[in-house]
Amino acid sequence: MIDDPLWKQLTPIALEHELVDRKFWIAGKLDGLFYNNETEEVILIDLKTFEEKFDEAKGKWSKPSSSHSKQLGGYIDLLYINHPEISIDKAMIVYSTQRQVIYKTYPDVERCRGDYQLARRVFIENQRKLHAF
Repeated sequence: MIDDPLWKQLTPIALEHELVDRKFWIAGKLDGLFYNNETEEVILIDLKTFEEKFDEAKGKWSKPSSSHSKQLGGYIDLLYINHPEISIDKAMIVYSTQRQVIYKTYPDVERCRGDYQLARRVFIENQRKLHAF
């Protein structure tokens, strides 16, 4: 992963940066916030590992299929709360596999943020129902 050409385009803004939402008592630590020197974009990147498996019947390697929109949206929301002066242009998941590096890009960061806020609202409502007094 370290030799992937993507990293040559990027300048780190923040790495392993801790963030907190004091209203909802939610915290997180983002993997990296970068400036892309070629596209002039600010990119939130979360790193994941993924074990590819070969499907003999299909003759294909497996690919990551899960969505991380809510997780990325949580980091985006926390960044906006803690650093409102930073505007994020897109978010990415960068998967490291045993064979390659795979990118999944989320260009609509406000959609990610909305997905997160909706999930947070549902979670908090469920907590209130469980712990009502």
